[in-house]
Amino acid sequence: MKVTGLNHITLAVADVERSLAFYRDVPGLNIRAVWPEGACLEVGALWLCLSQDSAARTSPYPDYTTSPSVFPGQISTISANA
Repeated sequence: MKVTGLNHITLAVADVERSLAFYRDVPGLNIRAVWPEGACLEVGALWLCLSQDSAARTSPYPDYTTSPSVFPGQISTISANA
């Protein structure tokens, strides 16, 4: 199966109002919907959804970044072992 696109991404946030203000005011995302426990913003054709989670991590954590030159090999490895 080949991924052809993404519809939305949901982030668990500790404070919906604060997160909504950040994504609206800093990168300028458009608000599409708001409810007490969440919100959705528009990023082009993608929706960024915020979901209230009081236990959401508030400290930095490691992420995974890859180089374009090694990405094809990583995809092959993941596909072979999925």
